[in-house]
Amino acid sequence: MMYCGEYAPWDHYPKTLRHYEVQNPFSVVVEFFHADRPKGHKNKLKQWRKYAISKQHYNHKVFGPGNLVYTYKINLNLLEAMYLLLLEHESAWKPEKILEE
Repeated sequence: MMYCGEYAPWDHYPKTLRHYEVQNPFSVVVEFFHADRPKGHKNKLKQWRKYAISKQHYNHKVFGPGNLVYTYKINLNLLEAMYLLLLEHESAWKPEKILEE
């Protein structure tokens, strides 16, 4: 039998979030902004992209490549948490029917 709701929950279920984070997606947003400023996130994403598409490898003096893995993880978690918040918003605020003139 096919699911007939607004969306099928198994289609785009968050794959990297923990159970607590799925229940409280704002905690992921708070964690993201506690990690760095938006400008810092932008610079780290540029650095991540540079090493993801090149044949070079990244090695931080202290943390090794874990720094870029962490950047990838928090950005992916943020995307999934924002998707959950969007679904919550859409289900709470159903769009009004457009009135035709």
